[in-house]
Amino acid sequence: MNIDHHLTELGFTRYEVACYLSLLRHSPVNGSQLSRHSGVPRSKIYDVLHRMVASGLVVELEDGLFAPLPPDELGRRLRSRFESNMLIFEQKVKDCSLETYQDYVWTVRGLREILRKARDMVRAARRELYVRLYPSEAAPLLEDLLDAQARGVALRYLAMGQPPGCFEVEAAHPEAEALEHTTGGRFFDLVADRREVLSGVIDAGDLENAAVKWSRSRWFIIFVREALRNEFYHALLFRFWNRDGGLEPGEAELLELIRRDQWSD
Repeated sequence: MNIDHHLTELGFTRYEVACYLSLLRHSPVNGSQLSRHSGVPRSKIYDVLHRMVASGLVVELEDGLFAPLPPDELGRRLRSRFESNMLIFEQKVKDCSLETYQDYVWTVRGLREILRKARDMVRAARRELYVRLYPSEAAPLLEDLLDAQARGVALRYLAMGQPPGCFEVEAAHPEAEALEHTTGGRFFDLVADRREVLSGVIDAGDLENAAVKWSRSRWFIIFVREALRNEFYHALLFRFWNRDGGLEPGEAELLELIRRDQWSD
């Protein structure tokens, strides 16, 4: 783990990071010794130290010696500062924001970020989830999807491959493999609580730059949700025409459930 990078992302300068990490290894020390250990130029070291003392990162002892704030206390202070700033931020944007941003569509880029956003949506869901995933993207989300189902979220799972067999309402897309071959990508769709949508196609050849769209646009949500609902019809119709005797009892029940699951505000 690159701790230097993470500390700079928390707002510390490169010199402050170098001084703090050196003080954890060598303290108490004076400015000259710290300059040697940390690589911070002697011409800069005392300016950096005085800023760190003023911000509470470092304490100045007797005889010009310096020691660092213990890491657990630094972590507590950073967490407290972050939570306090988030409360202020949330109140300020609530006071001044307009509802027009709801119609915007944002791009979420990179498979790691796509899965992180999907996981957040699943964990926050309280009412309903419509999902269409290939197995490679479904696996990291499986535990959270099961948790959602267990807490009473109405989960409709369309598997682009073999269904996992653990969801109350699930079906297999009949042409998943052919679609991946012809499009060069994997469908990724998630509609949560009829209030936000994450939808697109994962580029199988460039996962780092894979991009899907996220939005709270009502019309985008309706479009994707209804498209997924109709995919259940597609799956059932495919079974009906390729099997003598029509639908099995469980499939007939699924058809009726999906038929009644129309959009309503």
